[in-house]
Amino acid sequence: MQIHLEVLNLWRSGPGRFFFPALMACLVLASGCARRVPGPGERWQTARDIAATVPGAEEIKFAGLPFDLLGFTRIAKGCRDQEIHIYIEGDGLAWLTPSIVSKDPTPLSPLALRLWANDPHPFKIYLARPCQYVSGAGCNKTVWTAGRFSEDVIQTYHRVLDQISRQLAPASFTLFGYSGGGAVAAILSARRTDISRLVTVAGNLDTAFWTRKHRLSPLAGSLNPADFAKELEHTDQYHFIGGLDKTVGPDVFFSFVQKFADRTKLHYTVQEQFNHGCCWEDAWPVLLKQIKE
Repeated sequence: MQIHLEVLNLWRSGPGRFFFPALMACLVLASGCARRVPGPGERWQTARDIAATVPGAEEIKFAGLPFDLLGFTRIAKGCRDQEIHIYIEGDGLAWLTPSIVSKDPTPLSPLALRLWANDPHPFKIYLARPCQYVSGAGCNKTVWTAGRFSEDVIQTYHRVLDQISRQLAPASFTLFGYSGGGAVAAILSARRTDISRLVTVAGNLDTAFWTRKHRLSPLAGSLNPADFAKELEHTDQYHFIGGLDKTVGPDVFFSFVQKFADRTKLHYTVQEQFNHGCCWEDAWPVLLKQIKE
């Protein structure tokens, strides 16, 4: 299938969607809170407002991969042979309640996009997850529930990175993944040779442990990052974990760590007062300094 890259005007109208960790959304909505869930258009506008704070930001769409991916890019001149930072969003609004699947997984609060906006690096690209902000023939509820880390999803990101590599000729990529985006980034890092660093924030890095912990149905059809520990031993890794994170949690990360025979390149920091969503955005410029350039 041919890949098409569309660079859109930042303020051009288009389909809207948005993201917030699925389990957190379940807890909020199941608690009896009367707050209205913003519609897709409102969530889409929120993402554009965040991106608009970045000078030179452009809206970008990768089409036919097999999933369409929406994102934002800020690429300064002279990016050839430079490091490009790639940010991958979390799972989004996958569930409205523990028993009701969302019709639209676009995030309520796209934390990976906020981290991207707070990264001063001159060459950076944000990527949403399949069916966030965009719709297509392949979009169905399986894509953002049990199949959120399927082979088709991973291949979509492979093809995006290949497209970027052909067009911009970077030296390599640093992959940043938030929550479920951390799982995607980890699997990509295990399979590619052009990833210099893997960075996760509140990453879901052992999905089998995570589903057992929360008594959820297994993610049938999805890959588990923990199964790629041996391949990841050769990649520099920096993981940021929230000590108060109830959505994923430190124990998920440490289950992932146990799969490594060689942990030489594995670095992590537990932010004791952070949870799944707070307070990564404000702390991000400082936390970035912990990652070796």
